[in-house]
Amino acid sequence: MDTIRHLLPARPVTLVIALALLVVLLLDWRHVSIETPAAHVEAGTSGISGWGIVAAISLVALLLAGLRKARPTTLLILALTAAAFVVVAFFTGSATVEAGGISVDTSTREWPAWAGLTLAATLVVSAVGAAVPPEPAAALVPRKGTGGS
Repeated sequence: MDTIRHLLPARPVTLVIALALLVVLLLDWRHVSIETPAAHVEAGTSGISGWGIVAAISLVALLLAGLRKARPTTLLILALTAAAFVVVAFFTGSATVEAGGISVDTSTREWPAWAGLTLAATLVVSAVGAAVPPEPAAALVPRKGTGGS
C-alpha cells in the first residue's frame, strides 16, 4: 500500500475522481423517447436532478476543501456524503416525456449512471487511502531472524 501511495498520492487522485464524477453528473443518466405519427419527442435527465444535486454540492465542497488543503478526514466525510447521494440518485431517478396526451416514464439507466456509481465507489476508496496514515518505515523493513530473505 505504501508503494502505491508514493506512486499516486491520494489527495490529487481523490480530487481528480471528484471532478470526473461532477462532470458525469452533468450527463443524461436516463433517457426516454416517444414516437407518434405527429412527432418524435425525446427527454433525458441528468444525474444532478433529484438527489444528485446534493451529491454535486458535496463534490464542489470536496474540491474546494481539497484545494484548501483540508484535513483528510474532512475529504473522507465529503466523499462519503457525495457517494451516498450518488447511490440514492442512481436508484431513484426517472425520465418522463409527454406527446399528444401520451406520457412515457422510464427509470432505465444510461452508461453515465453506471460510470457515476463506479466513480462514487472509487472516490470513497481514494478518500480512505488519503485519510489512513501511512505505516512507519520501520514496520516495512523485515527484522533479522523473522524469515525474511
